[in-house]
Amino acid sequence: MVKMYKVGGYVRDKILGIQSNDVDYVVVGANPSYMENLGYVAVGRHFPVFIDPKTQAQYALARTERKVGNGYHGFEFYAATDVTLIQDLERRDITINAIAEDENGQLIDPFNGAADILHKTIRHISSAFSEDPLRVLRVARFKAKLGFDIAKETLELMRQICEHNELEHLSTERIWDELRKSLDTRGPIDFFVVLDQVGALEHIFNEFKIIVSNSTLQKKIITDLNKAALLKYSSEEKFAIIVSNISKVYPDIANNIIKNCKLGNNYSDLAYIIHKNLATFLQLELLDPKIILQLIKTFDPIRRAKRFSQVCRVLAVTNSQQLHYLEFLKAIVNNFGQIKYNKFEGMEKSKLVAAINTVKLDIIYNIHKQFF
Repeated sequence: MVKMYKVGGYVRDKILGIQSNDVDYVVVGANPSYMENLGYVAVGRHFPVFIDPKTQAQYALARTERKVGNGYHGFEFYAATDVTLIQDLERRDITINAIAEDENGQLIDPFNGAADILHKTIRHISSAFSEDPLRVLRVARFKAKLGFDIAKETLELMRQICEHNELEHLSTERIWDELRKSLDTRGPIDFFVVLDQVGALEHIFNEFKIIVSNSTLQKKIITDLNKAALLKYSSEEKFAIIVSNISKVYPDIANNIIKNCKLGNNYSDLAYIIHKNLATFLQLELLDPKIILQLIKTFDPIRRAKRFSQVCRVLAVTNSQQLHYLEFLKAIVNNFGQIKYNKFEGMEKSKLVAAINTVKLDIIYNIHKQFF
């Protein structure tokens, strides 16, 4: 008999009273042909997972797994009609993610995940936890997401994984993807604190260790990220907030973080443009108009209006005492946008740039007098 159960994050969040529209199902007693006959589309690369084309909900056949190699993909999966729901739940990482709900809303909770939710505890299910080193990062992310305590025995198991250099088998992309997900949690810095606590930062995010070791820097970043969360900042902007704060104190470390970043160009580009020009921005009041003009050209606010807006949003949080500097820059950019370029038509190319720059320098000079 085929049965379908809601599982994982949806059930956990429902117990926590959190509304979630992302529902995953586990299907017991079915095979791929059965799912395809229902109209579901196969999408799993390594094990049978299907998508309902109408709702986009994900359905995975109940499965077990066996460690056969290193890293995240070093598993052999068995998905067949005889795999039970309990066997499927047992292969999951932590108890709060190993709860299922049947069609009547009844919970199936063989590992007491609901009790751990009640007591705000993150706990591994079995010693099989150590077979997948990515779980070290996942637990750190759930700490950042939920604020729960991590069970002592789970922390110890995470330390052992790090001591045995298991993290070296993880791909760089998987590691950075966990960081990206942590940026949208309630406490992103907890992600790094937990990784440091179990000895993982030295292996995978060594540059971020400075956040943990410098309490003043850590408090400033947490304050800024809390503001960013209230203002619904993007994960790219939150990453730039972290890097920008590090840049003020440890510019070389910030530069290395940007260079090693595997989150995508949107992340590294925004963090870099702020890092590169931060010292100049913080001296705006004292700068010659020519240097200010060069700064604005670097920001490229007309052609890259979205990025310039993000730059301003990040700087507004990380440098709240210099908000008038941002207003100064925005006023200049606004005036640049009102320049009538048709009056330069017919001018020799060799003189055109100089003429336009003269107009822009006059704008900067006049606005500078108004602001400072």
